[in-house]
Amino acid sequence: MNGDRLESMLAGMSQTMRDAVFSKVASGKLPPSLRDAVAAGMADAVASAKSPMEANVPPAALEAIVQRTGRPPLLIRNDEVQLEELVDFPPDTDRLVSNLNKKIPSVGRVEFLNFRMSWGGTGWVIARKGSACTVVTNRHVAKLVATRAANGHGLFMRSPTSGARYGAQIDFHEEAGSPANDSSRTVQVTDIAYIADDLEADIALLTLSASTLEISPLDLADKEIEKGALVALIGYPAFDSRNDANDQARYFRDLYEVKRLAPGKVLQALSGSTTLTHDCTSLGGNSGSPLFNLADGKVVGLHFSGVYGVENTAVGVETLKRVLAGGQTIVAVAAQVESASDGHHDASTFGGRDGFIEEFLERPENKGKLATPWPRLSAAVETGLAQPSDSPPEPGELRYTHFGVKYSREFKLPAMTGAKRPHQAQQRQMVHRRPHPRGRAARSQELRPRHRPRPHGPPRGPELG
Repeated sequence: MNGDRLESMLAGMSQTMRDAVFSKVASGKLPPSLRDAVAAGMADAVASAKSPMEANVPPAALEAIVQRTGRPPLLIRNDEVQLEELVDFPPDTDRLVSNLNKKIPSVGRVEFLNFRMSWGGTGWVIARKGSACTVVTNRHVAKLVATRAANGHGLFMRSPTSGARYGAQIDFHEEAGSPANDSSRTVQVTDIAYIADDLEADIALLTLSASTLEISPLDLADKEIEKGALVALIGYPAFDSRNDANDQARYFRDLYEVKRLAPGKVLQALSGSTTLTHDCTSLGGNSGSPLFNLADGKVVGLHFSGVYGVENTAVGVETLKRVLAGGQTIVAVAAQVESASDGHHDASTFGGRDGFIEEFLERPENKGKLATPWPRLSAAVETGLAQPSDSPPEPGELRYTHFGVKYSREFKLPAMTGAKRPHQAQQRQMVHRRPHPRGRAARSQELRPRHRPRPHGPPRGPELG
């Protein structure tokens, strides 16, 4: 553990919290993993006040004691939170925590089939229609066994060794004391409705098959949570090699694999340039956990990452709503590391753009003799073109500056691109692309390929029908 981090942590502790940590160290009332780290002589020295705790207890162990005292990951058994003393919270917090008991059955463990890992994170029911449920988890959890198609849909991959198709299921039980191989509350994932792009918020939506289980969707908050608010995670902590393996292996090994509730506070509220962060105790398997507002029991975020002992980050509730409604999202970051998105524009923004000009090779001396019309497409491709809303003279052409594009309505890909090079009238490009049935654009014809055109990802223009 970093010495500065320990010093900062101790400096920020209230006297009540410091007394509680001192009492646990001096009395030896610690989990077995931490009792082993604090030798009897160290505990005696602390108890007799011969020297301060930080001089007698190994820094990593002391941090773990503070973490587990101030932010205890509470065990869940039979859909009820097993309460402990919450010394770093207001007096009424235990009641607020107990109010979340009715939410517990809607949170499950994301388990895998035919994959080297038996499970990979947490998921929870965000919507229900009839007997079918939508479960939300993180993109990085879903992408362990699935890949993202161009339209955002998820496709299960296959094992590179056996060729077996991967699969997933949600176990809504898996608590301390659950019977081995109990599948009474396990539901198959029949489809991956959405996996976010890597530049979007870390979200995936899973579809569950019809089930007789009475699983209610969790209520989403009306607005983003504010800094300092009391919150809680429900999920499945697991060993995570991205964190400090030694600290976790020693001091958190009794926390793994089963459902827990971890209370905490919001460290930073979500804004246009900042992410939502909190200090609930979380480990790797908490990826995809719901973040609840303890005040009303509604979900305010989707946990997706964290730094052990420092802070954790969550997707905000408004982002979850937009994704559920079919919209795209971009994560707010403090530092811009990618070029800004071009965004969405009205059709009027693109007014006056000529697109591909068929006479661009002509000069006064050969006017009317060197026109280069668009090649005719096959009837099937022509019929399948998207039609821009501004009704261009060339049917199906989406007009840009110096080039035009004809799009396939079905595959959402260019069927043909025509471009002219300003100030280089001798050069001409015309590319015909045949949409591939699996979503790739296969080039079937290229006229005078002296300069191979780069794939176009044109900015959005007039709306396509």
